[in-house]
Amino acid sequence: MSSGLAITVYLIAAVIAGLVGASLAHSKRRDTGFWTVACFLLPPLLVVLFLLPKRRFAPARRGPPDDSFAADNLDHL
Repeated sequence: MSSGLAITVYLIAAVIAGLVGASLAHSKRRDTGFWTVACFLLPPLLVVLFLLPKRRFAPARRGPPDDSFAADNLDHL
């Protein structure tokens, strides 16, 4: 197998692993962004994600950052 074909096959497998990792992480209520990138870079991490238990509750969403502290510090300028 030529090196160009091997790279192409690996990239196709990595994209598929990333997509499967994203959907599996979503179904298990895990961080989809992290698991998409992790499974894209290291496709065997799909096994780890598959073995993780499903969370009972989704993690709380973080709101926008509170900029009141930064605005208070501009008074000394």
